[in-house]
Amino acid sequence: RRLIDETQWIRQDSPADGGARSERYLKAMWEQEFQTRLMSGSEEGMQEWVRRSLDQLEKKQAVASDYRQFAKDVAGELDKALRQLPAAASADAGGRPPLEETRRFYCRAQYERWFADLLHPVLQGIRRKTEEHDPITSFVTEYMCTHLDEDINLDMMADKLNITSGYLSTYFK
Repeated sequence: RRLIDETQWIRQDSPADGGARSERYLKAMWEQEFQTRLMSGSEEGMQEWVRRSLDQLEKKQAVASDYRQFAKDVAGELDKALRQLPAAASADAGGRPPLEETRRFYCRAQYERWFADLLHPVLQGIRRKTEEHDPITSFVTEYMCTHLDEDINLDMMADKLNITSGYLSTYFK
């Protein structure tokens, strides 16, 4: 069945064509963008990523099982990301909505709410962790605030922290 608000003929997929729908929706580029937006802790960025992904599914005229598979893929990527986070940040992931609940969804808005409920606590934990306990980011931010009248560049900041400028650039981003 499709996620539309119209009468539709619904048929059970036969085992022969069940494999055609089992393709993985999170391609390498999407996975990387998901990880980047997740680690940024940006709620707006993640919501925009979810909307774009659902737009893609809609454009492909995806059926309900495709949306469920996408939700399962996102939940899997989230679990993978949580395993890489420190315990304090990943502890905020409790109370996530169950994937099984997506079986009853009949419209896109329900998926948008489900993704928001899934991602909000994790994003909040990541934001809190990076804002409160990140010594590199805190040092750079404090230094910049107290030395606004000086010429500050990436190499100088990296030297003060005894790290390479490439690492600082990637880390701070």
